[in-house]
Amino acid sequence: MEEKKEDKKFFIGLGILMVAVVIVAWLYSRSVVHPQVTINGKELHTGMTVGELLGEGLSISYTSTGKKALNIAKEANVPGEKYTTTPYYITTKGEATDVCFRVYNSDVNACSFRESKIYSFNYHAGANSGKSKVLINGIDFRGMSKEEAVEAFEELGVKFDKDDKEEFLNGEKGILIGKSGDFNFTLESDYEKKVIEFVEVKLKV
Repeated sequence: MEEKKEDKKFFIGLGILMVAVVIVAWLYSRSVVHPQVTINGKELHTGMTVGELLGEGLSISYTSTGKKALNIAKEANVPGEKYTTTPYYITTKGEATDVCFRVYNSDVNACSFRESKIYSFNYHAGANSGKSKVLINGIDFRGMSKEEAVEAFEELGVKFDKDDKEEFLNGEKGILIGKSGDFNFTLESDYEKKVIEFVEVKLKV
């Protein structure tokens, strides 16, 4: 009889522990800032496939001006467990958006370019070519100062190293990298205009 009581206590304790683990994991996931890029109201995110991006009605180009469209059918397969540094530029209705992305394939086998996943978005906030409205996690970085950009990311929950942030704001370095979970958020400033030039959101692969 005593043995049954001990077993019951054990399983109750185990159940409580499992519930606690689930709650902690849920709270952690809620606190992580997941990168999002919005182009004219169309929401994109790291981890989505190229096919899903195309499904939003967007196009892909080899150039930042959008003058050389990419032929998806002829694009080389992405090897398994690999990521590419090749930037692919997003266009909408033939116009540049000043946003590019890079892809990876977490499968052990090579997959088509359409099925490969996006691990980073890079936004040229200092460009003047694109007319599209681009937001990074709901933030419009175009013309934003370094102080405003850092504060905007921090309000979302992105964490920056204190010393790195101080050097960035004092102009001693041009790039600042923030973190949230498995994601990096990078700000790069223009040395002359003192405004944000590039913003990158990236999944660690």
